[in-house]
Amino acid sequence: MFYCSLRVLVPFERAAANSAGAPRGNLSDLYPRWIGAREVLLHGEDPYSVDVTQKIQAGYYGRLLDPARPGDPKDEQRFAYPLYVVFFLAPFIHLPFGTVQHIFTVLLGFLCAWSVVLWPESLGLCWSAATKTAVVLLTFSTLQVMQGLARLQLSLLVFAFVSFGVWFMAKDQLWLGGFAFAAATIKPQLVLLPIAFLVLWASVCRARRTFLLSFALGMAILFVGADLLQHGWIFRFLSGARAYHKYAAGSILDFILPPIAAWTIACIIVAMALGIFWRVRESESNSPDFRVALALAMAVTTVVVPIGGGYNQLFVLPGLFVLVANRARFQSGKLSDVVLFWSPWIVLALPWIAALVAICWHALNRVNTIVYRIPYMFAFVLPFFVLAAMSAIVLKSCYGARARTLPSVASVVSGRSENAVEQRSR
Repeated sequence: MFYCSLRVLVPFERAAANSAGAPRGNLSDLYPRWIGAREVLLHGEDPYSVDVTQKIQAGYYGRLLDPARPGDPKDEQRFAYPLYVVFFLAPFIHLPFGTVQHIFTVLLGFLCAWSVVLWPESLGLCWSAATKTAVVLLTFSTLQVMQGLARLQLSLLVFAFVSFGVWFMAKDQLWLGGFAFAAATIKPQLVLLPIAFLVLWASVCRARRTFLLSFALGMAILFVGADLLQHGWIFRFLSGARAYHKYAAGSILDFILPPIAAWTIACIIVAMALGIFWRVRESESNSPDFRVALALAMAVTTVVVPIGGGYNQLFVLPGLFVLVANRARFQSGKLSDVVLFWSPWIVLALPWIAALVAICWHALNRVNTIVYRIPYMFAFVLPFFVLAAMSAIVLKSCYGARARTLPSVASVVSGRSENAVEQRSR
């Protein structure tokens, strides 16, 4: 997969961009945030301003975008993050961006590997060191992680914050969990549903309100600190977010369905997720229901939020771990259970097969757009299969709970017979 990405897919994308006249600069998603942090902390400039946006375009694309050129991208690469993201980039603003790129490649790679190791522990999976190492290597060989590292996407940092937050909560360290989830809001669209579930979960029990206090305190520190840098930044951020929504790519549903259908299905999926959150709100943080609900919130996020890039699909990884932890629920022998359990793993493996085909096609000196796009297509649809399998787990859990609370017909009949015999004896 590494060879295919570096020697086949990236050169193909570069050639396609050159033929279309699209500009290509450093194309690092970290660059707009780094420039914004420098302008705020060193010069007191507004990172949401037009001047800063033009500085970002000059480095990211290599030149300013021209709306009159049909080949130019629509994404203006604005500073579309909450202002407090600059606090996480402050240690690097005095370094050349080339050095920052190397540092963040190592840093994000290390945090991603650590996150992958933390999730099995958080889900109660007792894996050996060799198994964890193999899972980390397989995760790093996926297109999603490779794209995130190549672009230095802060989605990997958000995933690390969420992973640490879940691990802290599994260890009953709610204070640290709240602060970790507050830090994860540097990309709020990725953590809105998980935080909504956790707020509901923490609200039903006084002992859990430590999470609410720490999360609120962490958010207050970030918001107040950002407002001291740029007063009223939240309004400029919201204005920029609305503008970004106009030219940014939509969700996965928007790519395969008409707008009204995509919006309707997204609302239905979110409503069903909220219903599940309500049902498991009283579960303990180390219970299977809690883990399934949190992983489900992350999987739903990858389907309903703007797609951005494949790197956001790293958020379906907890769902795959949940499938492993709940594999016993799919051992009924039914064809539907077999298909639901194995389809995500098959779709996860298909990009490797497609990459091998692309390498062979490239070796024959043939150019075929469809062949080079197939690995991305399989990675694109993975969240749907993970979400379907996790929905089956939830339904089995609900059915099992209902079955345990309702008496069987045989017991009811037996009870009635015993009562009739007692009455006759009397």
